[in-house]
Amino acid sequence: GANNIQHYIPGSPHSKGIVAIATSNFSQRLVAIAEETFTNAVISFYNITGRQGYKNFPDKQNSFELNDDIRITRLYSLAFSNRRKNVNYVLALGSNDTSYYFIVFKWDLEAIRDKPEIIPAKLPKDVNVHSNKKFHISFSTASMENSDFIVVSDDFVGFYTIGQKGITLTEEIDVLDQDEDYGNEIFSHCWLYEGNFCFVTDKYINIFDGKFKT
Repeated sequence: GANNIQHYIPGSPHSKGIVAIATSNFSQRLVAIAEETFTNAVISFYNITGRQGYKNFPDKQNSFELNDDIRITRLYSLAFSNRRKNVNYVLALGSNDTSYYFIVFKWDLEAIRDKPEIIPAKLPKDVNVHSNKKFHISFSTASMENSDFIVVSDDFVGFYTIGQKGITLTEEIDVLDQDEDYGNEIFSHCWLYEGNFCFVTDKYINIFDGKFKT
């Protein structure tokens, strides 16, 4: 029947393609899409609604061109905060030709309306923005607050907190640290049900509590 038709989320005009997607844990029908165009990056939000007699229709809520005072040209990852609070976050990691930045959206329980705050990102290691390094962002399940998140790459993990004065790097793990033997490269990671954090390398399964203590 017509209600079972598959729907697609189209790219923005001049888009080079969708590079990341995220969904809200407590609002299952809210989706964030990250794209790169030939001039800047774009983050768009969709409500998956019942519209025009169809189920699961992607209804665009808002779209943000990241080309104001700081132009963002690349996006690597984005995520929604986990818990239903009065202040919630959508967070992305991006870059331009010189630096990395966090793109921070704050939103209530209704809609994402305001432009994001763009904050310089302090990574655990110096990484050339022209490298092909990949990053993944996820919010902590160990914290009761929405403000704690991690950035994971192939050889480091950084633990961050969003505060009134910006974003602070509070803990970090260097996989290649000569004083510890974690392995040589991170292949995958996850938050476990009880709030512990786990990453898998070429040698070990490494498990930490929510504050990165073994």
